[in-house]
Amino acid sequence: MQPPYPPLPRAEPKRPEIISIRLTVEEREAIGKLADDLDVKAATLARYFVLHGLEHYPKGE
Repeated sequence: MQPPYPPLPRAEPKRPEIISIRLTVEEREAIGKLADDLDVKAATLARYFVLHGLEHYPKGE
């Protein structure tokens, strides 16, 4: 016996969006240190700042 509705199509797995930015050495080190402090991956933190805009955050020490 078949259900009265067609089967749902299978969703294709989504690939993460590739973001390419240029960072200075100081910015890279600051993001790495903050990522260590927050116990997250530096790439995840960098992606967050890129998506939400770095201009909203004060310059590091």
